[in-house]
Amino acid sequence: MPKEFTLLNLAPEPLVFSDYDGNKYDVLRPNQFGLRSLAIIDRLQTQIAAHQAELAALADVEVEDDEHETEYEHANQQFEKLLNSFIKAVVPKVTTKVCQHMSLVEKLQFMNWWREETAPKVKAPETAVGTTLVTKPIRKKSSRG
Repeated sequence: MPKEFTLLNLAPEPLVFSDYDGNKYDVLRPNQFGLRSLAIIDRLQTQIAAHQAELAALADVEVEDDEHETEYEHANQQFEKLLNSFIKAVVPKVTTKVCQHMSLVEKLQFMNWWREETAPKVKAPETAVGTTLVTKPIRKKSSRG
């Protein structure tokens, strides 16, 4: 019986996003994007990380004035816009309404889930039976003598 190489074996399991109404949307993997789209997604992730750090820094400041609060709210709005753009980039058919109904934490959790699911999987090397190397700790010889 001939051995067969099929691309179906290489295709990863499809990713699906489900909203609160039970609607399902296909989630794209990095290999489904062109170079331009990958660059956009990479840029969005970089900007999201920078805005997250900015929000954390603003939250640490204990100033009770309107100007600080406005600056924080503006940064938060920009952060949420970036997350919405990221979600729409990897889930092209998701609606704006779905994004609006998601909390900020849910958006961050989705982004983290997508990163984990699309990260290259490192497979442990297989070892043949009897080829495992057993090592013993090296004991230092006493200088006494």
